[in-house]
Formats: sequence, structure tokens, C-alpha cells
Amino acid sequence: MFVLMSQAFYNEAAPSCVKEMLAGFDIYKPTSALIAKGQAGGTIRSGDPYALSIAFWCAVQGIAEGIALNPNSPCPDSDWIVDIIRRKE
Repeated sequence: MFVLMSQAFYNEAAPSCVKEMLAGFDIYKPTSALIAKGQAGGTIRSGDPYALSIAFWCAVQGIAEGIALNPNSPCPDSDWIVDIIRRKE
């Protein structure tokens, strides 16, 4: 899904209705609200919640693309990905 969405958004041949739909899709904003809640609860590291959301989702997208292009590659442990935003004790 991540690879398809990225390709569709940047592909000049994609219909304008698809590009409009993807342009309105913002995973960062709702995730940043969740991150802010986690920061208030002490489970998420300090920092700009929106920037942390971008870091998290860009890592997920990069991993998804890497696995899609190289299906025999080992998948990173989910804890490694969550550690991007998890508060260290």
C-alpha cells in the first residue's frame, strides 16, 4: 500500500482524482495527536509530535518499500520501529 500510494502520487500518468485523494490523506496529523497523548502520559519521547510522526511513518514506508522490492529480506522487529518514538527510561 505504501509503495502504491507513493507511486500514484508522484506518477504523472495518475488521474487527477487519485492525486487529489492522496493529497488530502495526512497520516501525520492524527498520529501526532496520539504521540502528544503518549508524551503527556510519559511513554513517548519528548520532541515535536508532528516531527516524530514524520520520522515514524517515513521509517515504516521505507521498510515497506524495501521488503516489497526485496521480499526475501528479513523484516525488522516491530520494537525497533516503535523505539523511534518510545521514551527511553
